[in-house]
Amino acid sequence: MEIIRSYCGSGLKGQFHCFNDSVENAMELVGMNFMISFTGNITYKKADNLRRILQHIPPENLLLETDSPFMTPVPHRGKRNEPSYIKLVAEKIAELHKLRVEDVAKITSFNAFRIFGIGSRPETAFTYKLGDSLYINVTNRCNAHCAFCQAKRKAFYQRV
Repeated sequence: MEIIRSYCGSGLKGQFHCFNDSVENAMELVGMNFMISFTGNITYKKADNLRRILQHIPPENLLLETDSPFMTPVPHRGKRNEPSYIKLVAEKIAELHKLRVEDVAKITSFNAFRIFGIGSRPETAFTYKLGDSLYINVTNRCNAHCAFCQAKRKAFYQRV
């Protein structure tokens, strides 16, 4: 952490792959605008601590990962992991953050664009469907920091 702190503010971007550390360190990394990702091990029966840590991390700092060959999610545990199983990890993240899987996909795709420059930037939207309601941002002077609003260039999502 000392080495990472020394780069804070330098513009360095980074992802902490297969995260398995403390909530305190996770929150410090988030505070430095780093991304954190988890593997299929968040679906394991005895991974309560990992799930607790994941719940503390804002979706805007999460990435999905497919390159952990031996961290295969349940129900495929014990087999070699493959990218098609990423949906199971996204489903667990959606469950823990009370989001839709589609929103986890949008957010993490946007996060991948922000950190790696891959994919495409979503168009800025001024209307957002929230459950059965429609939120409309009609000004460019809004000082609210709604998590779903792209005006601040954050990914948007709907809580379920």
